[in-house]
Order: sequence, then structure tokens, then C-alpha cells
Amino acid sequence: MSTPERQTDARLHELAGLAAHTSEAQLRHRMVLVEFWAPRPGDRVLEVGCGQGDTTVVLADAVGPTGSVVAVDTAPPDYGTPTTLGQAHAAIASSPVGKQIDFHTSTDLLKHHWEFPVHHFDLVVFAHCSWYMDSPKQLQKLFARVRPWSKRLGFSEWDPRPENVHQLPHLMAALVQAHVHAYWPESGMGNVSSLVVPEQARSMAERAGWRISKEQTTGSSVALEDGRSWEIAEAIDMAEQMIGLKKSFPESAKEVVAAEARLLSRLAGREPRESLPTYVFLAQ
Repeated sequence: MSTPERQTDARLHELAGLAAHTSEAQLRHRMVLVEFWAPRPGDRVLEVGCGQGDTTVVLADAVGPTGSVVAVDTAPPDYGTPTTLGQAHAAIASSPVGKQIDFHTSTDLLKHHWEFPVHHFDLVVFAHCSWYMDSPKQLQKLFARVRPWSKRLGFSEWDPRPENVHQLPHLMAALVQAHVHAYWPESGMGNVSSLVVPEQARSMAERAGWRISKEQTTGSSVALEDGRSWEIAEAIDMAEQMIGLKKSFPESAKEVVAAEARLLSRLAGREPRESLPTYVFLAQ
């Protein structure tokens, strides 16, 4: 193992101790994303859709003790399982990087009256949060909302262009969840509500006044559990509940979801399974 690899692994183990709610595989992937966006020591960062704080920890480590991260999420602090956002944030806040992070849950920047000076932040980050939004229009509005506040924009999301057949179950699980959400938005089930594809993300950023400076697709996410287990189980459960519900959905909607769930079950029965790759860009 080379010296840089040893240093990366050592840093990974340290970060894993700061975010015990997550896995080293998740943190390694977030390290790849943050390295691509290249925040510098002392930078001020805004993270939109921070979730439990996987990327937040890596960002805080990158900007160091002279930098800061404001991390916001629309979900309440009791959201999430088996660890809630509030529990994860409290643990991170008590860690060595905690003093650099300011967490805000139940915070929708499109409704919240926050204002910051022009270029107050060196970097604003959207890491794996766009598929959780109610519609792609929400991402478009957020790109425009944060445009005056930041010098740079970092974005990442699952890339719905599978590189091999082992990634098809993850894509199918996302489609099933998005379709159930479209027919049954009040269900409160699942994470995926809408799919933003790379072409959309680029176009929305450019319409909001950002200029893409670099982009890539990374395979650092393929070993994650998202597309190998829990997204699949969640999608099948959502489909079964919708199909069995006496509420009057159009019969055609139930037939579509049932067919997709059968296909997902068939695909998921084949091993091995992989998560999708991740599309990432940096804009100015």
C-alpha cells in the first residue's frame, strides 16, 4: 500500500470515529466527493440536505478548525432509522469537529427567511439529496436561491445510467419509489420522490447562473448498501402497501407499480448487487 493510501485509510478511521452512525464505505465515498469539490482550510461551506451528516463530517475535516460548515435539512430531528438526524447530529457536535458545524433541521431554505451577504460562503454543497425532493423544480429553485451566497457549487447524486446489470435493482427500486410517491404522495414512505438525471442537474444549475467547471461519474458508491439491500426492500414494501390499499388509486396505476415490483424482485434475486455510480460536478 502506498503512502497516500495509508494516509487516506488512517484519516478514514479517524472520521469513522466521529460518525459512528454510518459506515466506512459511506465515508470513503464522501471523501471522494469532497476531494473533487476541493474545499480549502478556512473555507465557509453551506450544505443543503445534510441528512445524518455523513458528508458534513468530511467537509468539516477538510476546512479545518479555521473553517465552518452550516448544514441544513428539511427533515425533523426525529427523522431516520435506526439513528435519527438529531441523534447523529448530537454525536457529531460532541466530536472534535463539532465546533465547526452548525446543524439546522426542519429548515427549508425556500421558506426560511435566511439571508447571507454575497459570496458569504466559499462553497455550497448538495450531496445525494435531490432524489429526496418532491420534484426537480425544488432543486432548480434551491440552485437559484443559494446562487448569490456562494462562490462555488458542488453537486452529487446517483447516476441513473447503470454501468452493468448488477446495478439494475438499485435503479428499479428508485423508479418504484418515485412512482409510488407520484400516485400516493401522502404515504410518508420511502426516501426517493423524484429522479434528477445528470443532464437536468447541469441544465438547472446553468439556468440559475452557475457555470460548470468540471464533472465526472465516480464508482466510489457502488459498494454502498443503498442499492444492495434497503432501497430494494423499501421499494417492494411501498409497492405492496399501495397495491393492497383499498384507497381508490386508478387500477392502471396499481398495475404499473405491481409490474415494476415483480421485475424488481426478479432482478434483486440475482447476485451480486451493486449500487449505482454517482454523478458529481463543481460549478462557479
